Amino acid sequence: MTRLEGQAVPSPAMANPLNPGIRLLLLLVAVHVGDLGPKQSIAEGVARALGYEHVRETRAAMRAEGAAFIEWNYRHREAVTVLLSQRNGGPAAGMDRNEAAIRSLIADMPEAFQAYTYLVDAESAIVLATEWVSL
Repeated sequence: MTRLEGQAVPSPAMANPLNPGIRLLLLLVAVHVGDLGPKQSIAEGVARALGYEHVRETRAAMRAEGAAFIEWNYRHREAVTVLLSQRNGGPAAGMDRNEAAIRSLIADMPEAFQAYTYLVDAESAIVLATEWVSL
């Protein structure tokens, strides 16, 4: 049994660590959609933005398989789409417009969030986030 468990495929959300682009998108969603406060965790803002009552529900959905993970993925995609569409971006907008939308969202971040690691050296994160939303 132990040998078989070691060969099990990890859940989709945990199979790949979140790259800087996804972390940047989560921060943008948390702040702009989830009304993240300066003393709150990013996870709290993301949970609100995705319509979950508690962070633990969001984490459980991210680690789940099947319908729960599909629901989390749908909510996340919708939150990013709504966020970017407010700045003329989105899945069908193309790389240039999505990059402009992401840069605009970063520029409008409250000062309390400007020191976040994702924003200090954001160029690679912006490129990765732009590629991800433009797929």
